[in-house]
Amino acid sequence: MKLERKFIIFICVSSPLLHLVFYNGMLIIFLFKIRCNSNIIGKKIVILHPNLCLMYVDKELFPDFLSQREISWVGIDFSMAKFTRTGFNVSQEILQNYLNEWNQLIITDQKKYDIRMSFRKPVMQYNLSWVSKKNKTVKLKQILDDFITIDDVYSDETIVKYVEESELPAVTNYALLMVVESFDSTTKLGQVWVVVKNVPQNKVVLCEKFLKEPSGFGLRNYWARVFYNVLFEVQKSAYYRWENLFK
Repeated sequence: MKLERKFIIFICVSSPLLHLVFYNGMLIIFLFKIRCNSNIIGKKIVILHPNLCLMYVDKELFPDFLSQREISWVGIDFSMAKFTRTGFNVSQEILQNYLNEWNQLIITDQKKYDIRMSFRKPVMQYNLSWVSKKNKTVKLKQILDDFITIDDVYSDETIVKYVEESELPAVTNYALLMVVESFDSTTKLGQVWVVVKNVPQNKVVLCEKFLKEPSGFGLRNYWARVFYNVLFEVQKSAYYRWENLFK
């Protein structure tokens, strides 16, 4: 049987997560339990790279987040991202247009990018003011590189620290954002962190990394598929895993 080049399965067995990853021609298997409030619960075995597919959960605030019916979407943050030079032969102005368009898609095409359905929150608020300012600082010469390297891979600790040091809009108690780690045209893979923050307490409640393939015609639609695939997985399986983490 021929395996796909990149194949990811998430299985929840009680609290542990078993990850089977077929990545760049290698089958990687690793098992870990969730890092919870800066403590590692149980044993963590990591193969390939210690930062791949980690997840953080605040055990105290997490049940409250699950029970809430309202959340605010604050956007897609590209300020920490790296793109491979191949596939992004664009000007600074065009790059900025793409960053804005990817953010606007979530709002203008809510039927396709259905955050309400994915996160089980019937009431959604939108405020892109913070992420718009962050993305304006993105420079073409800084975001592009020939290859995505280990130095371009973030840990959950790095993302949690970054988001907790950021002043997100205080629209609702919980704010949702995506932090893009990389768009790799070589491996045809987008790596994105989904982050939920309790704004009044300034604490990250959930932080998980998703690896998704792009597809479609045109640069905008091609990489926008990554965000669609992330929301689709949250809706179909990830949210269920989250609901059963501490049962």
